[in-house]
Parts: sequence; C-alpha cells; structure tokens
Amino acid sequence: GRTKNPTNRNKQTINNIILENIELGTTIVTDSWSGYVDLTKLDYFHLTVNHTENFIDPSTGANKQSIENRCLVYKKKFKNRYINNPSDFSLLFAEFSFKLIFKDHSFSYFMQNLNKFN
Repeated sequence: GRTKNPTNRNKQTINNIILENIELGTTIVTDSWSGYVDLTKLDYFHLTVNHTENFIDPSTGANKQSIENRCLVYKKKFKNRYINNPSDFSLLFAEFSFKLIFKDHSFSYFMQNLNKFN
C-alpha cells in the first residue's frame, strides 16, 4: 500500500491525493470527518465508521481496524526515535512507506537502486 503525509489536510488536498492514488470505483472506508463526505461524488464507494458509536459499522461491517493498526505501528516508530523536527518526520515517513512497500526486500532493493538517487 501507499502512504501519504499531506502537510495540508483540507478537503481539496485529501480529495486530490485520493484521485491520484486510488482507482475510481474502489471502496474507501473512513471515519466520519466532513472532508470525506463527497467521495461518492468522485465515483468511489464510501463507507464510514463513527468511532463515537462503534468501531465496526453494524449495518455494513465497515471498519478501519487494519489502518488504525498501521497508524499505531507508525506512531510507535516515531516515539522510539524521538522525532520532533518536521523534516525528520518526513524522512521517517518515507522510510516507513518504503519498507511497507518492499517488505523483507527493502534493503536489497535500496542497494540495487542506490545509483539512481542524487
């Protein structure tokens, strides 16, 4: 999966990230934040979970447990590295994303492609 770290979390920015990275027609599960309200107008199937009521929507079965778990792992990594500077945050976010995509082969992939980085 891909991860993004938008500096601006307004509705338009989030919608642009979704349009650029998620295939139209995909089911997207979010919390009830108002910025996600128009996702169905963008040709996505949108399910919501209101965490003040429940963690799994009883009528649709929608839940965000896997992404919530990923966020928890991500936050632990930050806490363990004492990240305070926003530029360090971006670097760690990039590292986390890279390792998430390439899993057990991240180091060998990095070494094979090291000459492509400037």
